[in-house]
Amino acid sequence: MVMPLSDVRWTPARVRTLADGRRRFECVDGALLVTPAPSRRHQRVLRELLLRLGQHLASDATFEVLPSPSDWEFDGGTLLQPDLFVSRLGVPVLATGWPEATALQLVVEVLSPSTAQRDRGVKRRKYLSAGVPEVWLVDPLAERVERWRPGQERPEFITQALQWEPVPGGRSLVLALPELFGHSAE
Repeated sequence: MVMPLSDVRWTPARVRTLADGRRRFECVDGALLVTPAPSRRHQRVLRELLLRLGQHLASDATFEVLPSPSDWEFDGGTLLQPDLFVSRLGVPVLATGWPEATALQLVVEVLSPSTAQRDRGVKRRKYLSAGVPEVWLVDPLAERVERWRPGQERPEFITQALQWEPVPGGRSLVLALPELFGHSAE
């Protein structure tokens, strides 16, 4: 949900003062975004993706995969926390402790009914405009992934096998989506 506080302009620094452990706080262009705790299915999908991406990247010290909470700042007025992300190691670190947005190689948002519109809209656009090479919007209910890359007007809808190359021409990860979603059933 967007908290429409007309007299308050939210900044990344101000948002960082709100942490309460049960909700996620972000801001986009001065608007505060508050996300409730995720469902069990959401967390199970996230866990499976973290494990599989982690196994794939374990032999490559160039990349790191982590779940949020994490504060990624974009364009000076936006603070986002992707559900899961892959970043390139060895990139200069901001004062907040997270690499610059250009270090992100992959952003994953697991859709929930309360966040799907925001994840598909403003957050996806911010990630792509910041130069993130690939954004996955994982839909546990539809059991598919919407893959976005810069310059695309529409996503690629994937329901069977999702292939990802951290480095073009490098070793590919292939995720069998029916298996991934089967592990997350409630």
